[in-house]
Amino acid sequence: MAKPNRKKLEKRLKERDRKRRAVSDMAQAAGIAPWVKPVRPVPAPHVEFPTWREPPLLPESESQRDEAAAKRAREALLASSNRSPPRREETEEEKQINRWWREYKEADGETRLQMAREKLAALNPEDEQFEAYFPDAISEVEPRLGQERYVAFLEEIRDRWPRVFVQEIDWNVWQMAFVYVAGQRWLDLERAVDQMAEELKKVREPFFSLVSFLRLANRGSEVQRLADAAVRLRDTWRLMSWAVDEIISWALFQPYQEFVRAGAGAEAFDRLWQKCLDLGARDTDESREYHQELGMHLAGLANKRWTRQELLNDQERIGINASLLLVDYERWLCTARQVPSLVADEFRVILNELLYGKNEDVTEFLHGLKRTVFEPRLARKLDFMSLDRFHVPAGILAMYHFYDFLAENQLVDETIRRPSQLVCLDLWKEIKSLFQHKLNEWRGCQFLEQYATWHRPN
Repeated sequence: MAKPNRKKLEKRLKERDRKRRAVSDMAQAAGIAPWVKPVRPVPAPHVEFPTWREPPLLPESESQRDEAAAKRAREALLASSNRSPPRREETEEEKQINRWWREYKEADGETRLQMAREKLAALNPEDEQFEAYFPDAISEVEPRLGQERYVAFLEEIRDRWPRVFVQEIDWNVWQMAFVYVAGQRWLDLERAVDQMAEELKKVREPFFSLVSFLRLANRGSEVQRLADAAVRLRDTWRLMSWAVDEIISWALFQPYQEFVRAGAGAEAFDRLWQKCLDLGARDTDESREYHQELGMHLAGLANKRWTRQELLNDQERIGINASLLLVDYERWLCTARQVPSLVADEFRVILNELLYGKNEDVTEFLHGLKRTVFEPRLARKLDFMSLDRFHVPAGILAMYHFYDFLAENQLVDETIRRPSQLVCLDLWKEIKSLFQHKLNEWRGCQFLEQYATWHRPN
């Protein structure tokens, strides 16, 4: 409901006074009033309270007597009735709103669409009733209408009621992106992202899901626009540390690529390091060395050959080693599987999340992939509150290719790679069926099939 204006406030004050008078009338009708001395029987002593004494006599002064009588009148009135206080009668405006919502909830998709359209034409965002209908009257159209028709409605809102569209622009563009990528509507996607980057006022949940999805779709320019917009709002961030890290890593993706293309020399790293500092990196030798080491791995110049013993036994660097191994995997995806660098980087991010279990044993993958471990981690992304369901097929692809990478680097043998990849293949088949027939979301993820370049293990 909208915030009350002056008239509503006055109306509520009158209603409060009316209730107070009603309570007073009820008290008098019950024979209880402040000026009537109530009859209060004194209970006899009880064995459970041996120190009990009779209460003192009522105070004799008139003011004290009236005050005590009033208090007991209220107690007696409440005790005499278990009924809840009378409900305030709905105003005509509230009846109208509730009636509209009852009709809306029973309506099919097209009827909901028309009802929402009529309210949008009749109300402005400044109107008192606006918040009683929106944004719910818009978002609740989608379940009954289907995603593509819903996105067409969002486009209509953007063109006819731009102020309404901008109020929820991050959620709206997030919805649009799935349809635009599925239909390869790149100009529409560019337009939507450009507007969002310009109008964005706050970084919320759909922002992270949208950027992750666009990275998987290899939309580098749109991702950079959004990352830059988020950095511009840094002073307004109220985010968890992981969210800050994600934004910074997205903003640093292009500088790292430029470092690699420049040959990973000293001057190139100085430019990269300055960008890291601009984005809030700690100016310490340890931080500088880590970013340089990461850049050298990304460029393929680290001259590092991993061993199982090092990964399993170096407890001091186990987390850093796992991160650098995944950077090597990212480069391998680009060179051995011809995966675009932006997509490979997002595969690395998604895989990193999947490899960390509740016990945070980041090396358990060296012992093979167990379905009983992998499936529950994927299932977290299928929760009804999750915005990242597309991470499930992407995560399966990333894990499958990861075991090829491990085998080529002699970190696992065929007795580990073969059953691990079979787990991925079985889950891929089941997830694809689930997305196609139950969730009706496969079309938005279908572009990922271009990376399913696997062969079935013998």
